[in-house]
Amino acid sequence: LWKIHAAAIGEAMVTAKLAGLDPLTWWNVMKGGAADSFVMSHDVPSIFAGHYDPSFPIALCLKDLSLIKELMDEVGTRNELTAATHARFREAGERYGSGAGEMTVCKVIEDDAQTRLAAALARNIDSARANIEQAVAADFIEQGHFVRHLRRPHPYCSCLQCGSLRSPESRALPPR
Repeated sequence: LWKIHAAAIGEAMVTAKLAGLDPLTWWNVMKGGAADSFVMSHDVPSIFAGHYDPSFPIALCLKDLSLIKELMDEVGTRNELTAATHARFREAGERYGSGAGEMTVCKVIEDDAQTRLAAALARNIDSARANIEQAVAADFIEQGHFVRHLRRPHPYCSCLQCGSLRSPESRALPPR
C-alpha cells in the first residue's frame, strides 16, 4: 500500500505546487487530515531534501511489486492500482536507475512538470521556519477552552482552562 501512496503523493504535491500552493503548507495540511500516513510523515521530507530516500532502492520496490502482482494474479484479485503503481516505479527505475531512492517515483512527476519541490522549499525556507514556529505556538479554541498546541512527536493539546491532556484524535469528543 505504501508504494501506491508514494506514487500518489508525487502527483498530488506537484499538482498543488502548479496550482500555486506552497509545498510545505500543502504537506502540513495533508498530515493533519485523512491523507496522513507513515509515508506522508516520514518520506515527504526526503523529497524536500532532494535525495528521495536512498535507504530503500527502486530495485527492491520493483521486486516487492512483482511479488504482490504475482500473488494477486494467482488468487484472482483485481489489481489495477498495483499495476499502475508498478508501471510508475518501473518508469522511475528506467529514468534514474535501480539504485535510486524509493521516493524517486515522485521525481518522475516533478521532471515531467518541469518543477522541483525541493527548490520550492529552499526558496521559502525562511517562510517555512516562520510557519513551523507559528504552528508550534498556535493557540486554538476548542469547545470554549483555550488550548496550546505543543507539537511533539505525537502532537497533544493541553487545555489551559481545565488542565486536561487530549490527543488530536480525541478533540472531536466532548471533554470529560
